Amino acid sequence: MNTKKTQKNLIMIIDDSEMERALLKKYLEDDFITMGCESAEEALTYLEEHPGAVKLILVDYLMPNMSGMEFLKICQEHEEWKYIPKIMITSNDRPKDQIQAFRAGAYDFINKPPVPEVVRARIHHAMDVIGQLKNSIDEGRIYRREAKVDKATGLLNKISFEQEIEESLKHSPSEQKALMVIDIDDFKTINDCFGHIQGDEVIKTVANVLVENFRSTDYVGRFGGDEFVVLIDSLTRKTMAKRKAEDIIKAVSLQCEKSLHISTSLSIGIAYSEENDDFEELFSRADQALYKAKNTGKGKSVVYGEYVPEIEDNDKPLILVCSSDSQLFTSVALAYGSDAGFIHASDYTKLKDSFSKYKDRIRVVCISMKDIEQEDSKQFGEYIKRQGGGTAIPLIAVGQEGDMKQLRDAVDLGVNDILAWPLQVDVVQRKFSRAILSTINRK
Repeated sequence: MNTKKTQKNLIMIIDDSEMERALLKKYLEDDFITMGCESAEEALTYLEEHPGAVKLILVDYLMPNMSGMEFLKICQEHEEWKYIPKIMITSNDRPKDQIQAFRAGAYDFINKPPVPEVVRARIHHAMDVIGQLKNSIDEGRIYRREAKVDKATGLLNKISFEQEIEESLKHSPSEQKALMVIDIDDFKTINDCFGHIQGDEVIKTVANVLVENFRSTDYVGRFGGDEFVVLIDSLTRKTMAKRKAEDIIKAVSLQCEKSLHISTSLSIGIAYSEENDDFEELFSRADQALYKAKNTGKGKSVVYGEYVPEIEDNDKPLILVCSSDSQLFTSVALAYGSDAGFIHASDYTKLKDSFSKYKDRIRVVCISMKDIEQEDSKQFGEYIKRQGGGTAIPLIAVGQEGDMKQLRDAVDLGVNDILAWPLQVDVVQRKFSRAILSTINRK
């Protein structure tokens, strides 16, 4: 048996006559909670102090100081009060007065002396109609809100994001802004290996990280698939955008590893707004930066116009980075700089392809000990040793600082040197330069 009681709605009765208030209260007490106010001023104070509490108002037409008509006009100017249904109680039924009251916001009339059945019927009718209207308004608001957002993530969708950014650029053209175009690296591989359900979880994880790491004044959107966009508004220093992008890359990688046990990374293109920019121009520059990030190793952020080392068909020594996590490749490439080219072998097939195409130019092999711990990745080490890794080609391992198992595995692999993660720029430059110099005469 359901013993839960239905919450009764609160009806406010405004009448300077105590007897009239008591009479109306008696008529309504079975179906509603009632409260009486002897003046319109008292009623306004209660409405101010108890927002949303009153569901319907009965107000007398004639009262000292403030009349019922004046009360209606005040309520009509208040965003919340104007939607509360109000029924005028009057002793005259002149059409002129009724028209005036309707224009002031009255929903209906009850003539004095009130008839109990009429009072209850009109109040129930008003409550039903207003309830239906409220549902329609709420549904309209929900529909408009849903039309602006991406259903899977709750972020702004492509159309609404473009509109918001166009408006922002027009409203404050002199303010410095930064647009990020963000792409999940190798997302098709994630779907193929882990399934589309897990792929959807990666999408949601990225969305959550973006929302958590940006201000409420910034704009975060999803353009569909694995592409996201962020506009940082009112940027005080340009370096903030680059630093924020690097933080996002790390946060997504850590969260996906922690909650989904999936290694993933982001590539981010960044463009700064210029005076008289429109969305299309700003997006084009950020998209070009993203293309640069994707084609120079992934797992990194690139600012439009920034120089990024690339693999070129020239005499530069090549550093081969073997890791399923593109963050290691990015860190090595950015730390060492433009004096070398870089190849990322994220799996066994890419490793063999890299040696097949660039073996004579590979001067150093850098390998993640985290991958070597995985049974399927042991072939990495075996193949590299057959190609001269650790003898003709210096082999540098990267392991988690303090992880003794990774240290022992590195020694067993026959590495020439070991680096601790996270990497330090000066250590990377010194050790990789020494390794490259040791093979400078090898042909």
